Amino acid sequence: MSLFYWPWPPKDYQEESGKISYFQSNWYWTDKFDKFYFVNDWDIPKIGSEFVLESGATFDCASCLLVTSPGNAPENWNKLDSIYFLDGKLAFEIYEH
Repeated sequence: MSLFYWPWPPKDYQEESGKISYFQSNWYWTDKFDKFYFVNDWDIPKIGSEFVLESGATFDCASCLLVTSPGNAPENWNKLDSIYFLDGKLAFEIYEH
């Protein structure tokens, strides 16, 4: 999604050495590129800052910004903001650690 909204040069994305991507279920997935990590909502830890990606790679999110579904942040993270659907229902929460 970030590539769509940002003027990210496709060549930079394709040639990035730290990118974590893989082929699964007849689709190409990306777990990480540049400073962005993509974690399944159900894989967000309830305690701590150690995250596991779908590819099996791990990273320590000691200083991160997390956008997740309501009530899904790890304990002791600081809530910064909320994002609402047009009908007023809570859609996402933004946290920092």
